[in-house]
Amino acid sequence: MFHLALKMLDERGGLRRVYTQNIDMLESKAGLSVKVPQTSSHKQAPRCIPLHGTLETLICHKCCHVSPMHLHISTLSSGHLPLCPSCERMEHERQKSNKRPWTLGTLFPNVVLYGETHPTADHLGRCISHDAKGDVNTSKPDVLLVAGTSLQVPGIANAVRLFAEAVHTAGPGGGYRSIYLNHKPLPSQWEGVFDASISGDLQIFAQHLLHFKGIQDDKIETPYIPFGHILQIPVANLPPDVASLMDGQENILLNVQHPLYIPKLFR
Repeated sequence: MFHLALKMLDERGGLRRVYTQNIDMLESKAGLSVKVPQTSSHKQAPRCIPLHGTLETLICHKCCHVSPMHLHISTLSSGHLPLCPSCERMEHERQKSNKRPWTLGTLFPNVVLYGETHPTADHLGRCISHDAKGDVNTSKPDVLLVAGTSLQVPGIANAVRLFAEAVHTAGPGGGYRSIYLNHKPLPSQWEGVFDASISGDLQIFAQHLLHFKGIQDDKIETPYIPFGHILQIPVANLPPDVASLMDGQENILLNVQHPLYIPKLFR
């Protein structure tokens, strides 16, 4: 549901980019283009960038040969790592030339684990910088939605702060510019970065987003579900006539069915 909502927003020109920490390619199944940027040109960047790689390919840690995962499903299903076909070809040629044996590499999932150096960090950094700053042909983003992450990875945290700063300086428009959505509360060190923190389910949130935007699709058969969680709103972000009634309070808690919720969040 959440990934389909992203695709529908993209079809209506409402999506700049998706940066995902997931490696399952669900964004691709929803119809978004997904690829790790291999060039510094932002014009060639896909709609969705998997920050930690994907399970679509395997890579040899000896020669860096990349191979599609679907070619090695049977080997992986047996509980073994497949041998690198490039290393095997090299070993075959070496044997024909009577050269000493070549140690064959094995294929591993082409993902970046915590603490590892990202192989395309420079290209990724340029894309993030461009998406935040825009250029003469591209305006700055005006809304940031951070969903389903604890923001523990340093590189991700830096990018989120950059995007939050960008949407808050994008110009007039009203509404909440930076929104954090997760089952767990917003960590205290992020207070002041996000305008709104929502504790709830991503799939139900996506239903409310599509319902409010008047978007319907045959792929979504799940009925509209009331979102019964709580939204914490800084009083300073409320309309002046409402804020004047909250004298002495810094934040208020609203059930998300409250009329102040959706019109301010998505307009």
